[in-house]
Amino acid sequence: MTETTKTPIVDILIRDLVEQYPDTMRILAPLGIDLCCGGGHPLGEALDLHEIDRASVMPQIEQVVAARDGAKG
Repeated sequence: MTETTKTPIVDILIRDLVEQYPDTMRILAPLGIDLCCGGGHPLGEALDLHEIDRASVMPQIEQVVAARDGAKG
């Protein structure tokens, strides 16, 4: 979950995730997840559509989010 929204990260739209946490793009882009289609898919759905194991990606995304939220507070 993000500190500011309390929304589970997997439920955040790609465009919103990248807007709030730009460093997530360095993790997502090599996986073929980007802002095409307007970034309108939730992260979890995008991972599933690309057949990417959530368990291999989510810890990296959560680390970026935690670092950024920690720097804000």
